[in-house]
Amino acid sequence: MTQKQIANMLNISRSTVSLALANSPKIKTETTRRVRELAQKTNYQPDMAARSLVMGKTNLIGILLPSFAHRFLGELSNEISLYLSEKGYSAIFGVGIETDEISHLLNSMTARKVDGIISYMSACEKLFHLNENGTPVVVYRKPGDIPLSYVDVDRYEGSRLLTRHLIETGRRRIAFIGGHGN
Repeated sequence: MTQKQIANMLNISRSTVSLALANSPKIKTETTRRVRELAQKTNYQPDMAARSLVMGKTNLIGILLPSFAHRFLGELSNEISLYLSEKGYSAIFGVGIETDEISHLLNSMTARKVDGIISYMSACEKLFHLNENGTPVVVYRKPGDIPLSYVDVDRYEGSRLLTRHLIETGRRRIAFIGGHGN
């Protein structure tokens, strides 16, 4: 079902249908009700490609990660996806580790005209170039010398607070087992 078909069925213009679906105050309440009722009855779905051309944005965010198997990154990606959905955005996920995989995924995301990229891998020169050319990029963890926006965890402060809490609750034999330095 298209806006034009809805317009023909209701004997109104396609632009009136478009404005009614957008809840424009220019359209009478009764007309908006009729348009929305028919759109729902006929399972009308907006043409997102056409909308993105008109609006100049796709409401798509690319999320690049090394694996879905990493529990923390999976949970974080789920939360990001839920938040994006609340804000009217959708996520496109790309999974890869090798440089050529990442390059291919980033090319695919930019071909889909994503409005931004969230990456769990920061050591990628291509991310810098995309950001420089107008695609907003945010990476997880400080990206070394590459000037990109990033989000990170203050591990030092977190460790300090955890240790203080253990001491304040009477713990005296405290051990730490950690992985590699990053």
